[in-house]
Amino acid sequence: MDADSSPPAATSPQTRRFAGQPASTVRITGLVLFLAALIWRWGTHGIPNERTPLFAWILAGVALVSIGRSDSRAFRFFWDWAPMMAMLALMT
Repeated sequence: MDADSSPPAATSPQTRRFAGQPASTVRITGLVLFLAALIWRWGTHGIPNERTPLFAWILAGVALVSIGRSDSRAFRFFWDWAPMMAMLALMT
């Protein structure tokens, strides 16, 4: 095999962007702010024990973690959690 017939170098995948910034930067910044808000909420109001606030916090965290990920990965994550959310919603 001569030097001219070598396979082309692998190109790096295009960086996903969100609001003009790399998705990883937006995701990390969002998670830091989310954790700060969660800690503040726990310190001032205690840990939420009702379903609606729990769903809101869980879904907000999942949405932040999903920034920049493929749509199919985010959908699979939500789909995996759907039975747990349904069980919590049906419990009285």
